[in-house]
Amino acid sequence: MQQVRLFLLEFQAQNTDLLTPLRAALSAAGHLVTPVQIHPDALNGTDESALRVLRDIRAAKTDASAIVIGVGLAASFALWMDTLDLAKPKTVRLGSQMVPLENEWAFGPALSGVIVIHPFLGFDFSLSGRPAKAEGVAEWRLAASRGRLKGLLGGFAVTRADDHGLLASARHVYWGQLAQCLPFSSVAKLVPSIKRPTVMILDCADASDRIEVELCALSAKVRVMDSPAAFPQLAHVTLAAVDSLQKGAAPTDG
Repeated sequence: MQQVRLFLLEFQAQNTDLLTPLRAALSAAGHLVTPVQIHPDALNGTDESALRVLRDIRAAKTDASAIVIGVGLAASFALWMDTLDLAKPKTVRLGSQMVPLENEWAFGPALSGVIVIHPFLGFDFSLSGRPAKAEGVAEWRLAASRGRLKGLLGGFAVTRADDHGLLASARHVYWGQLAQCLPFSSVAKLVPSIKRPTVMILDCADASDRIEVELCALSAKVRVMDSPAAFPQLAHVTLAAVDSLQKGAAPTDG
């Protein structure tokens, strides 16, 4: 089995009550775990923030496969990274144009897999099955919380964020934070954009069958696992997710 390195995202010192025992459990199982601090001043709600972290992971992973793990808003940011994790082909100059070479790569994908634990998935996704908000309004507000109105709108709390997948203990999540970590307000746009095999760990309760069908129908790269944010169950499920990604197909260029 190929060597794997786990990158554990830490966002704004959130969820340390989960991250600390989770890191200990992963390390105790023999995994090499590297914490990645995502500082607020490094995030501006653009693709560049996610691309910067991907570059750091690519530089740090050497020859090992890399699985990124995030909890809560860091998990949403991990999905953003996932959507942007593309290989770069080698190019040659022909006249005035740079032409990519077929099957020759300057670098491959940074990640071999992604594990997201209780992420915010979008306003058109509901754990409870409640009617979703109008996605257009949420998209506008998310964009406005990145732009000139972020000082005005970014400080308002997101209502019922836990029903959209986010960690239930994250009671005060603000639009400004969400805009830094979520590329789209819609799960129907987010999940089909995923590039790498991805395990989503959600607190599905009695709705696990419905949620699995709903999310896996959007992408064959997604697997759903059920766990509350409590130990030791969360550690067991996360270790099973790592194992499933390790046993999966090797990452491909693209």
